[in-house]
Amino acid sequence: MPYSTEIQTIEAAGIPVIEYRNQPELYEQRLITIEFTPDVNNDEYLVEQPGFVFGDTVIIKEHWDNCFINRLSTDELDTFTVCAMELIEPKNQSGQPIDYPYWHYGVRCTEETCPKIKFMGKKRLFRNSRGRH
Repeated sequence: MPYSTEIQTIEAAGIPVIEYRNQPELYEQRLITIEFTPDVNNDEYLVEQPGFVFGDTVIIKEHWDNCFINRLSTDELDTFTVCAMELIEPKNQSGQPIDYPYWHYGVRCTEETCPKIKFMGKKRLFRNSRGRH
């Protein structure tokens, strides 16, 4: 653990004494921002902020719905980690935008049961209330 040195001057019997103390440095969680420029140059189609970010733990909506339909416990639902993001920019054959851009999220199982990344839209995923990994 990194330490920082704190210097303090104190008086003992009227004589100033410099005291050195090593204090552990407290780190704030760092936020890493990835910037890119979308291909959409038309003001008509604005890009929305992503609904999930890398590392978010999510549940697939169909699995959640299946638990309620069959009256199963949701405690044993598989959770997935967002490990990829793709901005879909619908365009016609001449390359002009034809609809609003939207995000797809690549998820991988937290267990070794899903070796591949599956891409899904925001409507197919729920944020896991149990938090992030």
